[in-house]
Amino acid sequence: MRLLHTSDWHLGRQFHQSSLLEEQAAAVDAMVELAASERVDAVLIATPGKFHTPVLLPALAAGLPILCEKPLTQDPESSWEVLEAEQATGRRLIQVGFMRRFDPEYAALRELIAAGSAGDLLMLHCAHRNASVPDSYIQPMLINDSVVHEFDVVPWLAGGSIVNVEVRAGKRNSLTPDRLREPILVLMELDNGVIVDVEMNVSIQFGYQVDRKST
Repeated sequence: MRLLHTSDWHLGRQFHQSSLLEEQAAAVDAMVELAASERVDAVLIATPGKFHTPVLLPALAAGLPILCEKPLTQDPESSWEVLEAEQATGRRLIQVGFMRRFDPEYAALRELIAAGSAGDLLMLHCAHRNASVPDSYIQPMLINDSVVHEFDVVPWLAGGSIVNVEVRAGKRNSLTPDRLREPILVLMELDNGVIVDVEMNVSIQFGYQVDRKST
């Protein structure tokens, strides 16, 4: 695999990045230009979620396979627009970048649950903790950019579909930025009776943690 083009909202930075990553990688100013290039076989979208739609639509129109950072977009309306654009191509072109189901430990837990050798799964206890987040991280991102990992991996692990979700805010962390209300606890109910709780905390200061325990 070779990097042939880069596109960044900060044009000066993308020229610097392209020179570092690949001698022959060309920097382009817009996704439309990149999608029109006959040299491009696929697209990797790693921009923040609010920039995804203007990149996804031209790539889909060009019929290019896409690996897109989560979330697909930041609201249901734009996500539906993207899905309709993909369906119009008659092909599955988008893969959202959820990586946990490819982690060996997650895969081992899924095999254990599916085998039933340790008994039926009753509950999952999950935690997702960040040391801190940038100033651009706002309240909806607790769900859209962080807990979204659990929305992907929980049904895969537990073998059921999510039918009910409740979000509760705990006592406020004194280290939490003023713009955020957290930590939060997300409760999920699956159609097979499994209950899942997810602790989401983005101001723990000491490091990054992802934890999962099954009962």
